[in-house]
Amino acid sequence: MKENRPEQRIRFRTRRQSESKSLRSFALILAAVLVFGGAASVLIFLKNYHFDLSEAFEGIRENSEETTTEPAPLNIKNVNCDILVFCGPDSRERIDFISLVKVKMPENTFTVFSFSPSEKADYSDPSTALAQVYHDKGIDALKAAVAQYSGITPDRYAFCNDTAFKVIADRYGPYKMTIDPGVEYKGSDFVFILPKGRHTLGGDMLLKYMRCLPSIDFTRAMVTQSDIIKMILSQALVPENSGNLINSYSWLANHMTTAIFIVEFSAVADSVKAMMESKDIRFTTVTSAAEYNEN
Repeated sequence: MKENRPEQRIRFRTRRQSESKSLRSFALILAAVLVFGGAASVLIFLKNYHFDLSEAFEGIRENSEETTTEPAPLNIKNVNCDILVFCGPDSRERIDFISLVKVKMPENTFTVFSFSPSEKADYSDPSTALAQVYHDKGIDALKAAVAQYSGITPDRYAFCNDTAFKVIADRYGPYKMTIDPGVEYKGSDFVFILPKGRHTLGGDMLLKYMRCLPSIDFTRAMVTQSDIIKMILSQALVPENSGNLINSYSWLANHMTTAIFIVEFSAVADSVKAMMESKDIRFTTVTSAAEYNEN
């Protein structure tokens, strides 16, 4: 009888396969020797030069903490600028309000002087009324006329049409105002009635209030216009709005025609940020160019 023996499997390898396997094994052994040998050599070298690895990693941790916890210092710059601020329709048929705003940093002061668009650069020439100059010749001519009228040459200007003013005012509003006496205006363009008392106003109501007042009480109108501009500035320039100022200014610039370019604003953004976060800004309204120049 034949014995039942377990079947043996015979594996055949070619000579080339055997040589290839030997080469792979040799390569792996050589790589391991180089890695561990190289690491040991580096450690011996560092030890001979008294290099403490724990201090090196501690230094990395310290540097990481410093860069993440310590903000870069603000680049504070001196600013002393007179800005012509005015509003009206794009057709230039009228000026709803016109003011000079003096900005000083790091003193953190704003001075607002409002005057009538009917004022003349040259009182002997009716055609030099500010509103007329703007209508006929545009912004640059208006700047020159304002300089002639007030003795103050605006460094920059910011113009917004009626729609933009309402949007900008609403972004930082609403605004609480005491109206005394009450106002009742019925014109061909709009009707505005506001009884005496405390009111909360948005951009549309503020603009109508400023537009109708000169025909009711001229002196009160100029003071009120300055007070409204002061109020908008005071509610806009607060610590909560100091983040991402470049984007905020880009939004404003897109709603205005202005000679304050984004590059210029970026250069003083740190100063503006420091001012807003200081919670120590002084807003002043004046009624004459002489008072304005004193601030």
